[in-house]
Amino acid sequence: MKKVLFIMIIVLMLFLNGCSSKTNQYCVAYEGKGSFGYDEINNTYLIKECIKSKQQLMELCDRYSNGFYDINSKNYNNQIPTIIRGYDDTYFNKKDLIILVVDKGNSFDYQICGIDIRDSYIDINIKKRHKHGEFTDEAYAYLFLIEIEKQEQEEIILSIRDK
Repeated sequence: MKKVLFIMIIVLMLFLNGCSSKTNQYCVAYEGKGSFGYDEINNTYLIKECIKSKQQLMELCDRYSNGFYDINSKNYNNQIPTIIRGYDDTYFNKKDLIILVVDKGNSFDYQICGIDIRDSYIDINIKKRHKHGEFTDEAYAYLFLIEIEKQEQEEIILSIRDK
């Protein structure tokens, strides 16, 4: 009986330790319709970047011409720019920010279902769920702002799985 109890305690400890793994801790700060702007150099509005400093964030905002830091911009007081400006040097001392914009149509939803930190990249696991019903065939930008613990990796891989 004592051996069984001991084994159960060991298994429980391993399970709890696995659940609190630092590599899986993240917070989706924003998820919804929205764009980060438009990158005219690469001719795209899609983005997947791991931001490591406020300076890098401000440079990315300039590259995407979104006006998030421009007080004269019509977008300045909107929800997304307000969230973005909240990431200061203190935040970036301990955390990184992943900015992800994907194409989304009306007939399906995306959901972040996990983030795995690999040796050389960050793997973002996304579940794609098809909705029931009939929808118009239009696409739009869908923005994720994901807060994670400081990482050495910068490359981001998306693993999108149909549900």
